[in-house]
Amino acid sequence: MSGTKRIALPALLLLGILTAMVPSAEPVRACGIAPPHGFEASVADETALIVYDSATKTQHFLRLAKFETTSADFGFFVPTPSQPALSEASADIFPLFGKITEPITIYRTVRQESGPGCGGAASSDKMSGVGETMPIGVRVLERKRVGAFDAAVLKAENLKSLQDWLKENEYSSRLTLEAWFDEYIRLGWYMTAFKVAGGTPTAASVNTPVLISFKTDVPVYPYREPLDQQRTQSKRLFRLFVLSDARVEGRLGNAADARVFAGMTVWSKPVEASSIDAALNAGNFPSITSNWHLTEFEDTSNPRRGTDDLYFSKAKSQNYVERPPFEIVTVEIIYWPISLCFTVCGLFVILLFYGSIRLGRRVLRKSEHR
Repeated sequence: MSGTKRIALPALLLLGILTAMVPSAEPVRACGIAPPHGFEASVADETALIVYDSATKTQHFLRLAKFETTSADFGFFVPTPSQPALSEASADIFPLFGKITEPITIYRTVRQESGPGCGGAASSDKMSGVGETMPIGVRVLERKRVGAFDAAVLKAENLKSLQDWLKENEYSSRLTLEAWFDEYIRLGWYMTAFKVAGGTPTAASVNTPVLISFKTDVPVYPYREPLDQQRTQSKRLFRLFVLSDARVEGRLGNAADARVFAGMTVWSKPVEASSIDAALNAGNFPSITSNWHLTEFEDTSNPRRGTDDLYFSKAKSQNYVERPPFEIVTVEIIYWPISLCFTVCGLFVILLFYGSIRLGRRVLRKSEHR
């Protein structure tokens, strides 16, 4: 039997280490097996993009996370409120959006005069799920290779069925993760399970972005995390771009007691269609025609209060927001030329000599009148 041990990693998009419930000393399949002692996995920082087409109520979602992991293999789960369509995307889109929202640079020269002196793709073919056995209560709606990942789109009717499916497909589990799954099952959401295809992950493979598109009445970000992940996070930057038809604001949850999103709005303005088209094309996004407004959030919460998902709505204030300008100041010191120094000094000596002569004559006249 294979000695490979798998860890499922949901963190924000809800990735966290899937530690196993039953340990074993034998080299067996990773199904239900604890990872070797010392294995770690976390998200160092993350950037995400939501493109919301209000005309069709379709959200296109792209997330890029930098993983720090010592595990030989891992997977992660992404919940969505409706069945998603998956496709391989390109991370080239993020620098272009970052360029749009970067602070303007102001160049300024300050002149100071010195005093008198003389100083000088991978494959994205769909893999059929026909003929596979699955627990009753779990529907595998699609299996697909997307970039470096094998993905399975699931709809679970109950937690027990999902646990059985995870076990059969070599994912392990823990109590806090089961509670996390159970909440999304209660909400009727879909779950996409990703697993690095072909064994040991590389930095390039685990950072391969996947475009997830789905129907939703409002833009939403799966922000909820398992309870133990909320308590044990290290500080990381979460940068989120939301492209829609107006400035948006986020709230944790969609009930009356929803809390304001802790992320700070650092940039929000209308953007030219040509700039957005170029960025979307670079990211392998579908072409969408709209009057675009881009809002960027930065979230440095530590620990992150991932107790619910983020829902976005039109902001009460539609004022523009920009980062403070980055100012580069050049100090230019102007020195007097040496020739000018000698000229000024010579004139000063002459005037001093002339003044002394006149003063002496005036004193002499006064003494004669006496």
